[in-house]
Amino acid sequence: MEESNVSSSSLNKEAWLRYFARVIDITIGTMIVGVVIGIIIGIFFVIFGVDIQILSEIPEYISMLFVMIIYFLIEANVISSFGTTPGKKLLGISVHHNNGDYLDYMTSLKRTFTLWFKGLALSLPLISLITLIVAYNRYTDHGITSWDEEYNVNVAYQPIGTMRLGAGIVVWIVAVMINLSAYISN
Repeated sequence: MEESNVSSSSLNKEAWLRYFARVIDITIGTMIVGVVIGIIIGIFFVIFGVDIQILSEIPEYISMLFVMIIYFLIEANVISSFGTTPGKKLLGISVHHNNGDYLDYMTSLKRTFTLWFKGLALSLPLISLITLIVAYNRYTDHGITSWDEEYNVNVAYQPIGTMRLGAGIVVWIVAVMINLSAYISN
């Protein structure tokens, strides 16, 4: 593995941009997927006369895992089709094979699930904090994440201005507020 020629300061900024793009994508993506799944389940329950209260028996973490898995299936398709996601696009990030081609769906899917496992520890509190720190340190030390190295992926960065960064912050804050308001109202 070859050390990156990029400065540590630049890698630090890139790591935070990647994290911020991931948070935007997951926050907005899971919110949309959750609403769509909720509508589909609601329609199914009405059609078949199932009591919707049965859903309250499902642990919240299991529901969240289900939504995350569906979201990651969609995200892998978006990355393989466009080389980016909405959050990454907003922050000037694209994902390609080292040869410049878009990732095929299976590579994108494997990379996404590897990232979820190694980088986000399946979204388990505290454990994910540890894996995020380990991934951040590896990236700033070597210039590549383990999941990008494993799947021969190159992550490219375009310069972004203050307006795009500000827009990313606003998008994320609005999405978090919508998620919180939905959570609090339940």
